[in-house]
Amino acid sequence: MSTLDVIVATIGRAHGLRGEVALVLRTDQPEERLSPGTAFQVEVAGLSRTLTVARTRLQQERWYASFEEVADRTDAESLRGVDLQIAVDAEEEASEDPDAWYPARSRASPSATSTGASSASSRAWTTTRRRTSSSCAPPTGDACGFRWSSGSCPRSTSRPASSSPIRPAGCSTRRPRTSRAPSRRPPAPPGRSAEPAVRIDVLTIFPEYLAPLDLSLIGKARRDGLVDLHVHDLRSWTHDRHRTVDDAPLGGGAGMVMKPEPWAEAFAAVRAEGQAALGADTEPVIIFPNPAGTPFAQDTAQEWSECEWLVLACGRYEGIDERVYEHLADIGREVHLASLGDYVLNGGEVAVLAITEAVVRLVPGVVGNAESLVEESHSDGPLEYPLYTRPARWEDPVGVVREAPAILLSGDHGKIAAWRREQSLERTRRRRPDLLDEA
Repeated sequence: MSTLDVIVATIGRAHGLRGEVALVLRTDQPEERLSPGTAFQVEVAGLSRTLTVARTRLQQERWYASFEEVADRTDAESLRGVDLQIAVDAEEEASEDPDAWYPARSRASPSATSTGASSASSRAWTTTRRRTSSSCAPPTGDACGFRWSSGSCPRSTSRPASSSPIRPAGCSTRRPRTSRAPSRRPPAPPGRSAEPAVRIDVLTIFPEYLAPLDLSLIGKARRDGLVDLHVHDLRSWTHDRHRTVDDAPLGGGAGMVMKPEPWAEAFAAVRAEGQAALGADTEPVIIFPNPAGTPFAQDTAQEWSECEWLVLACGRYEGIDERVYEHLADIGREVHLASLGDYVLNGGEVAVLAITEAVVRLVPGVVGNAESLVEESHSDGPLEYPLYTRPARWEDPVGVVREAPAILLSGDHGKIAAWRREQSLERTRRRRPDLLDEA
């Protein structure tokens, strides 16, 4: 009997302070293969260790897991990029669904080895049902040891006619940083990051609108090399003397609609530029701010902060020709529409500023105190507790003396933490009762 070492999931970034981690699933059966009590043997920093699933949860289409052996964020962060594998019966796996295999190492059992089988080092890619709209190309080079056959791409470029070209919020094109093709950027100055954690390209007809991205922590992250941000003028891909990017809507109606031609050329050019820096196998996640999109939330920002490459597209006027979204999906790009709320802005630039700041501040190293990110509103369910600073006793301009709560001056950190939790829940009950299910 032979078995397959099936990759069930890859561990993503740490989530919270108690050792929980995000997971990038590699299986269609997470409830079964990641059930509490399942033990995985992994290698971390050259050392073998066991990870036993304590619990899992699904939140906004993202899986999270806690392990019995992992108690804090530091330990959880050290697991990032580790594959969780289980051994399964090869014949049973194939008979259950011969078209739903995963990247796996085939191991021959002693009985198989005795008959001369030599499949211990072979690896195979076969079709996986989970991914249906990202493009991929066969691996190159004999050293990789992959066997590639027609129809075996795990990210098929075909898309059923009935499916939507727009995906739910989230990043499904993450890959470990170490798998990226060598960067062609010059070496970073001393004290700066050798390679940015994320590349962000912004397409807009008002590049100057994005000037605030040079300020505060985001600007510092750019200067420190943590973020590689590029702003492009969409009109650079027009070909008439008026640099036209819009036209009247077909079928009549008010306003103007952004033309598809400049967008298609812009995405192709930005993709080529990005791949020249990140490697030809790297694909961007494309985000359109749009009031008809999926609500943008803290979990979405967390997911996108783990992506290698984001492209943010600022629409204007009545919107962008729908065929742009269809074209991008049909050629295998990952497309998301993100809404900041139930209201309409003149364009996507303000939304892009908000999304960029929400995402970039979660990139490791951007915010000095990482724990402050965990305690904020929306990071762990309820709203953040009330904040106070010096002076403890303050007389406001109309003569009212206002004192900070005495508990904050007590020095008893256990009681302070309990008070903050109570205040957080009370504030949430009054302002956002819809969040209490997550508290």
